[in-house]
Order: sequence, then C-alpha cells, then structure tokens
Amino acid sequence: MKNFYLFRVRKSFIILLLISLLVSLIALYYFHSSHEEYIHSTVSLTETREQLLESFSLYMIYTYIQDSLIDYYGNPKQFWQHRIIDIRRVEINYLNYYEITVQLQTFEGAHNPPYGKDTITFRTKEYTTSLKMIKFKHEEN
Repeated sequence: MKNFYLFRVRKSFIILLLISLLVSLIALYYFHSSHEEYIHSTVSLTETREQLLESFSLYMIYTYIQDSLIDYYGNPKQFWQHRIIDIRRVEINYLNYYEITVQLQTFEGAHNPPYGKDTITFRTKEYTTSLKMIKFKHEEN
C-alpha cells in the first residue's frame, strides 16, 4: 500500500512538473515573439544612413549633454528637439580632435515653458574617446 501511494505521488509530481515546463515554454515563446515584433515595428525602414548615424551619435553623447546642462543650470534639465548642427575634425599641435556641436531645446515639466535653445560644442579629450564641453550658448525663446 505504501509503495502504491509513493508511486501516485511521484506520478503526480512528474505530471505537474511537465505541465509547468510546458506552460513556461509557451510563455517564453509568446513573450519572445511579441518582443521581436515590437523591435521590428519600432525600426523605421525609411531612416537614412545619415539619420541613423546622427541618432546613434546623439545617443552616445547623451550623458555629456546632461552633464553640460547640469553645469550651466545647476540642476538636471529635460530637453528635446536635439540635433547635431556641426561635426568636424580639427588639428591642434599636430593632434587630431573631433568637435561636435549639438543644438537642443530645454523645457520644464510636461514640455512647458520656460523654453531655452542651447547650443553646446564638445571636443574629444587628448588620447581618449571622452568629450569635454568647450562652448555653451544659451538663448531664451
């Protein structure tokens, strides 16, 4: 009798384990496929190479932009409509540097005034890939 009870418990446990595994696999497949669909739906097929490079560049310098805004305003600022208006290679003392100028609009709250148009120029630091702010220009809108 004891063996029969033990057999039923093991059988129930194995069935429960298989059902759990099946549910997990179905859930994993569902979430993975919906995630893939989301990724593909957010990628624009009409984005040009230049737009893609600009988006990537802005993404890579985002923390430098935030740090510059904190330096200027004394606290973090929200911004939007940011774009690269100039990027160039400069030679100083036989060394090549890159300068990138970004223009953006700051705002308060849910895109509320006061608005400000800020133009920030960064230069690569010597022998590194990090950036240093060299110019900050603020204009009131």
